Amino acid sequence: EVEGESFSNWRRLSFFGVALSGGLAAMGWMPESPKWLAQKGHCHAAQLALRQLRAGDTTAEEAELFGASGGMKATMSVDSAASTAIAPAGGHSRRLVDYPMSLLIAGGLLAFQQLSGVNAIMMYTTDICAQAG
Repeated sequence: EVEGESFSNWRRLSFFGVALSGGLAAMGWMPESPKWLAQKGHCHAAQLALRQLRAGDTTAEEAELFGASGGMKATMSVDSAASTAIAPAGGHSRRLVDYPMSLLIAGGLLAFQQLSGVNAIMMYTTDICAQAG
């Protein structure tokens, strides 16, 4: 306790940050939402994402998904020419790990922000202003 103010224990905060960053890192391996892909017209990618998320037979879910996405055919096959033409390069949806340079820049900006002392300035603004007169 400092001057009547209590602060959180830094160890708890660091463990919380590690847990959150682990969850954020795991999002790089998650597939896109099949519903979103179907609404955007990426039928092949939607079927692949649905099959990755569900185990077993997904025909009923595909029929519901493609029926709800603007009247698309519920019986589209994975090998159809139309779905192959609109699928992203490589046959899978884009993921966060497909952008290593962007991740490197974002990580560098985050590290610079933390190491530059901006948090210390914000924390001690009142003391700095009081000492400055």
